[in-house]
Amino acid sequence: MIENISLPYPWWFLFLALAAGLLYAYLLYNKEHKFADAFGWVKPTMAVLRALAVMLICILLLGPVIKSVKEEQKDPIIVIAEDNSKSVFSNVKQQKEVKEALASLISKVGNKFEVSKLNFAEDVAIDTTEKISGNATNIEKAVQYIYDNYAEQNVGAVIMLSDGIFNEGGHPAYAPVKFNAPFYTVALGDTSIRKDLIVKNVLSNRIAYLGDQFPIQVDIGASSCSGATTKLKLEKSDGIGRQLIAEQNININQNDFFTTVQFLVDANQTGIVRYTISLSQVAGEVSLINNKKEIYIEVLDGRQNVLILGNAPHPDMAVINQLISNHKNYKATTALIGPDKPNIADFDVVIMHNLPSDQYDLASELTIIKNKKIPVVFIAGTQINQSRFNLIQDVLKIKGNSRTNEEAEASIASGFDLFTLSDELKSRVGKFPPLLNLFGNYENGATSKVLFFQKIKKIPTKYPLLSFNEQNGIKNAVLAGEGLWKWRLTEFASYQNNESCEELLNKIIQLVTVKDDKRKFKVNLPKQLFKDNENIIFDAQLYNDAYEMINDPEVFLSIKDENKKEYKFTFTKNGNYYVLDAGQIPSGTYRYHASTMYKGQSLVFDGKFSVEALQLEAYDLTARHDVLKALSDKFNGKMYVINQLNQLAEDLIKNPSLKPSIFLTTHSKAIIHYKWLFFIILLLLSGEWFMRRYFGSY
Repeated sequence: MIENISLPYPWWFLFLALAAGLLYAYLLYNKEHKFADAFGWVKPTMAVLRALAVMLICILLLGPVIKSVKEEQKDPIIVIAEDNSKSVFSNVKQQKEVKEALASLISKVGNKFEVSKLNFAEDVAIDTTEKISGNATNIEKAVQYIYDNYAEQNVGAVIMLSDGIFNEGGHPAYAPVKFNAPFYTVALGDTSIRKDLIVKNVLSNRIAYLGDQFPIQVDIGASSCSGATTKLKLEKSDGIGRQLIAEQNININQNDFFTTVQFLVDANQTGIVRYTISLSQVAGEVSLINNKKEIYIEVLDGRQNVLILGNAPHPDMAVINQLISNHKNYKATTALIGPDKPNIADFDVVIMHNLPSDQYDLASELTIIKNKKIPVVFIAGTQINQSRFNLIQDVLKIKGNSRTNEEAEASIASGFDLFTLSDELKSRVGKFPPLLNLFGNYENGATSKVLFFQKIKKIPTKYPLLSFNEQNGIKNAVLAGEGLWKWRLTEFASYQNNESCEELLNKIIQLVTVKDDKRKFKVNLPKQLFKDNENIIFDAQLYNDAYEMINDPEVFLSIKDENKKEYKFTFTKNGNYYVLDAGQIPSGTYRYHASTMYKGQSLVFDGKFSVEALQLEAYDLTARHDVLKALSDKFNGKMYVINQLNQLAEDLIKNPSLKPSIFLTTHSKAIIHYKWLFFIILLLLSGEWFMRRYFGSY
């Protein structure tokens, strides 16, 4: 331990402290005559005590710090990263061999070096107590983890045991890291090409519509199977049963075989439907897991029909049509008001651009909208009739009869809770050009909620720009300005996409068209399709007669798979609602049944969801030792095979560059924190006071 004192001021300040103490003592005792009869040493002694006390106080005021440097010797760290993916440990014989060889390596190098062991697959774990599914392999992530956590330590070497197969992340040799220590790889697995059929890929839209046909494209590969014939089957399962949709014989005419088959499938039922694509086995296949792949298609009961109805031709209408048409859930039709307009009753939502106008009061159209309870999105630009517009909706009112135009930018309102905006939309909307509307006072409806306020000439106002309201069970919205085409052009010019404009318009339509669920008991899932490595998390709400959320009674949940196997759970109370983490569930289609008792009444909620399997580790069984070689070469290491681990241990032990490092740890502590200094000053002042009292003074 090495200690020294440092000052935030020059060292000569200590002489000033000494001078201050001496000066203070001199001024105090030079003309002091009360001790004339005392011994000659008394007065000088008291002066010295006072000078020392004052000097120490002045020194403390300078804030000196004692710095201690501790010297430690640390052995080099050997980081061992073991691949725990299923492609490695599907071979039981190899698994045992790796375990024994690795234990021997750790035993040998552990006597001379510190050993830190990691496991990795799709993620990285510090030890075997942390769970890794092994359904995927991300070697790049493991390399990055080692660099992030060990780069500043005395790493002697990194040893990675893997088959080199990666199906997530990039090529590990191109990871943006730089190791000072050598990187050794140990090659596992088999590089020989064995007889195997593979359903390589299945391409299809995730969403289809009832009554439509949709394609399913299947990519098939085969290795060392020349001359064999396999049968490709497409089957459908909806949780009740399985149905054969189509089948086709595939003749394999070469060892390195690839072909694509396309099926055209009828969407004849709603909900999430599971489709299984499978290849029949050929003799001598090394693996059957990759002969099958499942996909899930959500079949919707038709698109929402959106009518874009304008007072006159306007670029906004074309832009709205384009933005809506990019969303598969909506089908847009553009028309002008007049005798040739389509039947409004055929549409699920109407977007009115500059309507009602001076020419069209929309009397007949509004009657249809009221009777059919069709939601309306008003775009109130420069051509609307203010008085008529104020009569037909309660979202906002425009006061004044001026025909003067005004520009208004969008400013995001706080507290809006009807839906959320992405960070991208929040950051972009304030940069969009202003919309054009009529000059006047814009007043929000009593129950309306504002998403955007108007900013006029860069000055924020409380005039609503985009508001929402519900009237007699019908949701309406008002955008108080025209010029959406400028927003689209500006966004594309700045970001090369129209994601924010699409998001905003789709969320507006979704909000006004969605029907409120007024049931007292509801169970929610964030989505209907999960991966088999995801936890299935439910939440539930229970409402009393005043429609206030409560969670007094217990809520139970039952999940059944296609074979009627049942999983039972009880929800946990969280705040004023319920939550349940059902954990990870095997792939398949499931139905759930939630139940509770409230005021003697049984309340239930039913639903379904699906879990798809991640089978990345089953589709590439040929070891990639070239990846491991590239990784070790890049970081000045070497590639070994499993039976060379003893040699690797000897190479590490004999390596002269792997030697302990000296680490210096510096600790700083202000002198004022040392209690003994306080007692010294107290002793000096107390001694002086005692002598003054004893020899006749105060």
